[in-house]
Amino acid sequence: MVKFKPIFLNLLKMKASWLYLAFGMFPLILFIVAFFNTNFMQLSGEKHSLSFLEFFSSVFVIQNNAVIPLVILTYIIGLNFYSEKIKGQLYFYKDLHRAKLFNSKLLSLIYLYLIFILILLISSLILYYFHINNMELSAHRVFPSNMSDLQYVIIEFLGTFCIQILCIMLAVLLSINLPNGYTILGVLAFFIISSIAPFLKSLKFIFPNGYQEQYTNSNFGSVFILIIGIFLAYTLIFYAISVYKYKKLEF
Repeated sequence: MVKFKPIFLNLLKMKASWLYLAFGMFPLILFIVAFFNTNFMQLSGEKHSLSFLEFFSSVFVIQNNAVIPLVILTYIIGLNFYSEKIKGQLYFYKDLHRAKLFNSKLLSLIYLYLIFILILLISSLILYYFHINNMELSAHRVFPSNMSDLQYVIIEFLGTFCIQILCIMLAVLLSINLPNGYTILGVLAFFIISSIAPFLKSLKFIFPNGYQEQYTNSNFGSVFILIIGIFLAYTLIFYAISVYKYKKLEF
């Protein structure tokens, strides 16, 4: 990797990055909500039915639907690509291998996203251990009680995770040549279409998150492979176009 460490450390120094990571602690809002007589973010279900993984998967989907973290991350991506081009900062990289430099920038953004998920996971674990466990809803276990529920959680999480990675890839692609506003609009358009697609027969199977309702006890393997296959197809297309466009930039 070319200049990965300084690129990643510089990314972590950005105020927008800290704001993005702060959204990973949003599950802790439930601690505050518990003190008020409100139905906002109230949990319900059968007694002893909610394992930690099921809770975390639900939290992961909720933060995905909230959109705000995605908008902030897209803004950060724009600062690392389009803003550098406009300010002439790419000149400092003129002697570096462009494809390797691009890979370092992309990997640093993926790392930032993974740190966000880690914070979200830790926040969810704290909430589950100290709050959910005191409710009748809690199953007092990490994993679901049966394999079918575990596989469903995996499909649900994987589909959402793949969509978020694709949003990052698309944001990188767009931000190479487009201002932040247009990049955010493009990513939001993709996100909205991918969110609606699972409910449409003509589109549900062209996105990784469209296979959740197709899961049964007997087809977990095939659904898993399909999700990964579609994800890789989009990833390779976005990556190839992005690298090509980045190489064409005038440093």
